[in-house]
Amino acid sequence: RGATDMSVPANNNDEPLVRIAEDDFAKAVSLRAILAASLPSIVNNAAQPIAAALQLGLLGHSDSAAQRVAVFSAVGAAVTFVANISNFVIVVTMSRVGHALGAKRWAALGRTVWTVLVCALVIGLLSALVLWLGRRPLLSALSLSRPPLDDLAESYLPVALLRLPPLLLLRASSAVLVGYQRVKAASLLNLALACADTAAFYLLLHSSLVLAGGGLVAVGAAV
Repeated sequence: RGATDMSVPANNNDEPLVRIAEDDFAKAVSLRAILAASLPSIVNNAAQPIAAALQLGLLGHSDSAAQRVAVFSAVGAAVTFVANISNFVIVVTMSRVGHALGAKRWAALGRTVWTVLVCALVIGLLSALVLWLGRRPLLSALSLSRPPLDDLAESYLPVALLRLPPLLLLRASSAVLVGYQRVKAASLLNLALACADTAAFYLLLHSSLVLAGGGLVAVGAAV
């Protein structure tokens, strides 16, 4: 007799399983799935810029709009530039928190979160102090050292600089949440703060106190 065929016959029952796996993979990489997964990150990154754009639009419809918009935009750009330079805090935070969480090193995770929040606050305070000490060349470089913008810029700059520490603290907190894989929570936090920020800006901008006193300082305190 010939040698017995020891090969295992193909199992036709495996074919539906393969097709199901392929269908699941196709759904996972579909445009709709990618957009749905990316939406929290989009909201997280877009909330503050959209709020700033809305505030600028509101300011543009106020009294002395040209002067206010010039000071608000120039000083805001300087503050945002310094805050963006400090984005290394965010990158390091997400990677360190994610690594400690994946390794289940709870003690290291707690130390990382605490250290990051303290560093963000310290960097914000030091950045604000440096900008304040160098305010003369800063305002000159921003073309805000001459009338009629100099007085408005001098009064608004310290209020804007006071935003740096809480701004970096907020970004570090969002990075901690993202490192914890809580992107939706970070998005909701940034969205809520952006809405409150814009609402306070609008209320102070249209209050009688603001309209009577020039307004930008009080508005800066709101945002």
